[in-house]
Amino acid sequence: MLDMIRTKTQSFVVKLIFGIIILVFIFWGVGNFSVGSGGLLAKVNGYSIMEPEFGKAFGWAFQAQQKANPDLLSDEAKLKEFKQAVLEQLIGARLRLQEAEKLGLLVTPHELKQYIDTFGAFQDESGKFDAERYKIVLAANRISPGEFEDDSRDTLLEAKLMRYVSLSGGLSEEEAKQLFAFLLEKRTAQYVLFSPASFVSRIELGDDEINAFYENNKERFRTPLRADIEYLLLTPESLAAAYPVTGEEVEVFYNENLDGYKRPASYQARHIFIASPPDGSSEPGADEAIAKAGAKLAEVKAKLKAGEDFSAVATQYSEDPQSAEAGGWLGWIEAGSPGAKELDQAALALKPGEVGDPVRSPVGYHIVRLEDKKAAHTVPLVEVRNSIEARLSREKAEADLENAHKLAEDGLNMGSPLADIGKNVKAEVKSSGFVSQEELEKLLGLHNDSRLLLADALAKAAVDGQPGTIAVPLNVSNGSALVRVVTARPSEIPPLAEVKEIITAELQADKARETADKEAAAALPAFIGKDLPEAYKDMAAVSQPAIRVFPAVEPLGVAQGIVDAIFDSAGAWLPRVYESPKGPVIVRTESVLAVTEEEWAQLKDIFIAQNQQQAAAAAMQAFELDMYGRARVERYYDRLDAIRYSER
Repeated sequence: MLDMIRTKTQSFVVKLIFGIIILVFIFWGVGNFSVGSGGLLAKVNGYSIMEPEFGKAFGWAFQAQQKANPDLLSDEAKLKEFKQAVLEQLIGARLRLQEAEKLGLLVTPHELKQYIDTFGAFQDESGKFDAERYKIVLAANRISPGEFEDDSRDTLLEAKLMRYVSLSGGLSEEEAKQLFAFLLEKRTAQYVLFSPASFVSRIELGDDEINAFYENNKERFRTPLRADIEYLLLTPESLAAAYPVTGEEVEVFYNENLDGYKRPASYQARHIFIASPPDGSSEPGADEAIAKAGAKLAEVKAKLKAGEDFSAVATQYSEDPQSAEAGGWLGWIEAGSPGAKELDQAALALKPGEVGDPVRSPVGYHIVRLEDKKAAHTVPLVEVRNSIEARLSREKAEADLENAHKLAEDGLNMGSPLADIGKNVKAEVKSSGFVSQEELEKLLGLHNDSRLLLADALAKAAVDGQPGTIAVPLNVSNGSALVRVVTARPSEIPPLAEVKEIITAELQADKARETADKEAAAALPAFIGKDLPEAYKDMAAVSQPAIRVFPAVEPLGVAQGIVDAIFDSAGAWLPRVYESPKGPVIVRTESVLAVTEEEWAQLKDIFIAQNQQQAAAAAMQAFELDMYGRARVERYYDRLDAIRYSER
């Protein structure tokens, strides 16, 4: 059972619906459903998941996916998998709600109100919750306040359960410090490299050896069928140049679509984020987390007040891992972007270079530094003229595409040269050069239904050596293509003379590697239990510091075996030869570079936060595996086929 669940959660459909939240219908609306008559789709520890409950979740998920990628779920097999994944999400949600109930977790009316107040769809122009708008939006989507609040309560309760479980994860500061010192200790290696490149000049190959390799590996050198074609694309893009646009047409389009060129105020900012539960939260451990966030916030403010670089402080303290790596850099943000209300308020009140006071969001504190900002404006015509001209030309070409296809087909039927057809439709005939069939298919953007036609034409030309025009247009992206095969060469094995140099280089490299291995093995006894032998002092070198958790020893490259060995040894030459990308190596640990207190102080907060995130994820995974293992779940996948969704 758990294997089946893991399979479902790794499939593409779960990745599509995982981020779909309870309010997706507010932005896109909900359509109609047709369901079967049985009703029951799953039982979860006695709780029945019925078709209406599934239909609502499926509709939100389906329509959100249709908006993102309209064609992805047109495949019946994928649609079936999508339905099953939605059902699995409902089963998982129900199990988590049941576990939350067992643990006595609750969502208070205050927490529910705080949550609902944060959604922009329910806020007035000043950003405050508007009860009247709340009722109107829900009514427009055929959802009662009771239904919406029940769903919201469930969402909050699931989140609270996840936070509760996550509290069990993580190391103490001392344990984290020990782990940090273990993982990030550095070591250098003294090594002697037996480079195969140094032996290549010694390798002599006979013709018999080269001939034998060629005979035994002929298929390795086989070349695919290749051809040179002339082609004429009939698409809106290829024909656009034949449909000029006047300046007046551009101005008319611009003025009629002026709203599309209006840009809201925007700003460029950095921020330092400190996570914290909402004030007054009743979830377990909330008071401690709020106090810890407050102490960290005070420390950050003190450093900034003392004049420390904002970017450096952000890298050290910010709990937004993506922006912290870039010194808190957020890039350009348009005012009014989803989830950016607090940032908007903080940033737009500042002047470039200023750092604002901390602002509170539902998930924590933000300290914002404004880098630059732009007022709301309309993009001037001069900046978009070229793109409008290109768009209008394409639209004109698309409107006349059917006529171009007819002219082209008439030309084909009359046996006209491609050059003449190109003149008639005002398009350029192009040449592919001598390339493979696969490259031709990519060049043309060929549809699957036309690949066989191209393959047949190429094969015929390769056999009889005669050029020829394919008698019908081939289907390509956004249109069609007329194709003339100029010349084609069949798949073939080249003669030895053409590949002799390649074979020689490969055999020399193989033999040089064998020689290097033998030389290293022969030299090893001279190292064991002794200092660096005099005969090899000129070959010895010291690596750059390597870290236990990375599999590279520079300049030798990725060599996990060498890394493991030098971190498990005390300094003597190791009693075996190790492989590296540059050749066999005799090696010993040269120096140990322990983590310093300064390094720990600089990275402590980031390391502890990452450890806590990993521990929380592991705790939640273990909790869910145990939860599923104890659950009694019955699934009726066969009943999902009757459920359909349509736009209202």
